[in-house]
Amino acid sequence: MSGGTIGRLWTSAVAVGRMHGLTIQLFGEKGGLRWAQEQPNQLYWTPVGAGTSIIDRGVAGISPEADRATRVTVGHAEGFFGAFGNIYADLAEQLRAKRERRAPNPLALSCPTAEDGFHSIAAIQAAVASAKAQGAWVDCASGHLPS
Repeated sequence: MSGGTIGRLWTSAVAVGRMHGLTIQLFGEKGGLRWAQEQPNQLYWTPVGAGTSIIDRGVAGISPEADRATRVTVGHAEGFFGAFGNIYADLAEQLRAKRERRAPNPLALSCPTAEDGFHSIAAIQAAVASAKAQGAWVDCASGHLPS
């Protein structure tokens, strides 16, 4: 590399036990950096003579470049959008199938339904009602939301 920097590349398509093991490591005079695809939200920084620090994606104080590359807030993996994209694609397949008067792809039928959402809200409201009643049992299986 220019300026005499030495670089090494190790690559393998058959590294047993390392599925999607893309890792980038840099070692310099001031310390080392490591990023691994299997833990994509963290950057590991080890300054010379000190312990390793983990820099999480999206935290305050990161560089403007890193902040710009962050798509979702801390606490959500970058795959968060993709997960919802899968649900939207399944719903779109169901709607297309209905419009075209055909059966939808069976794989598109595993997304949550409005009824699933209803039951989730009923369970949360039952937990709140139970807490207000000092832990008394509150039935949420009746199909009616507690008031």
